[in-house]
Amino acid sequence: MNLYSDDGAVLKAQATKVASNLENIPGVVDLNNGVIPAGDAINLRVLRDKAALEGLNPNAVKQPLNS
Repeated sequence: MNLYSDDGAVLKAQATKVASNLENIPGVVDLNNGVIPAGDAINLRVLRDKAALEGLNPNAVKQPLNS
């Protein structure tokens, strides 16, 4: 089941509520409400040829993001 909303606060509240109700159903296992408390994440794809033109490699791009 997936829930969608343009309002993050409403989505978080509803996801938590739905998960609470589902966990009371016998036989339901491996429940994940999808709420990530740590915050947002980004996926970064390094175009190696473009980075190389600037004298960079993927690790050189990734390293400042990890600090």
